[in-house]
Amino acid sequence: MSNPFDLLKFNATLKNASSDVIKQFENIFPDFVIEEWKTRGFANYMNGLLITTNPNDYYDIIEDWVEEPQKCHVIMRTAFGSFYYLKGDTFYSKSVVHNLSSDLRKRFDLIIEFSLCNKGNQKNILYKEIYDKAVKRLGAPKYDEVFAFVPAIALGGNYNPDTIQKVQLKEHLSILAQLI
Repeated sequence: MSNPFDLLKFNATLKNASSDVIKQFENIFPDFVIEEWKTRGFANYMNGLLITTNPNDYYDIIEDWVEEPQKCHVIMRTAFGSFYYLKGDTFYSKSVVHNLSSDLRKRFDLIIEFSLCNKGNQKNILYKEIYDKAVKRLGAPKYDEVFAFVPAIALGGNYNPDTIQKVQLKEHLSILAQLI
């Protein structure tokens, strides 16, 4: 089987994946995820719309967003801060834009192939068209940054790409979790 991440159009490595992190998660995540980390580290895809993550960087963040966050491991996030995580043997998504959770599937390769690569989902869930306009103005978010709707959608903001700001990931998600 080819690497499902190839469907997402790799752009750049943002952070290397240490051998300690790889070893920590090699029996938790599917083999193709570990191979991707070994090859490309934590990277952005689709011009920065999706970013693979070191789960260790998210344990304090998910406490604000996920019920029973123990044993939740964030694997990827969007440029807007929403994230995909593994809990037990099932993958989930958490939209921080609308504070919604979804039980996805047990196979992350199928999530990539049939959900993240779906044009309709890219438009309606990942906000790709809005992202493309914002990235022209602001540049792609770095590993520790996200795009924020200002004001937040959940607080009455709108989807106008001109109102998007680039902000620090952890601080933004912490504040947003308290507000919505």
